[in-house]
Amino acid sequence: MMGKDGKMATWKGHGVGTVNKDGNATYRGTIYFQTMPPKWSRLNKAAVLIEYAVDAAGNTHSEYWEWK
Repeated sequence: MMGKDGKMATWKGHGVGTVNKDGNATYRGTIYFQTMPPKWSRLNKAAVLIEYAVDAAGNTHSEYWEWK
């Protein structure tokens, strides 16, 4: 991922997903970040829960929560 300032972070994740007959798909899982910018350093110590959806037209929506 890249911030507006050009700083970057990588992540690895695991989850499960489903694809419907109409082409919509949803995924839920956990991601773990690895980042160098001090502004994002707290992400290196957090599990982040994610919900991700994509429709048949390719439009996406995602939400993230820090697991505390």
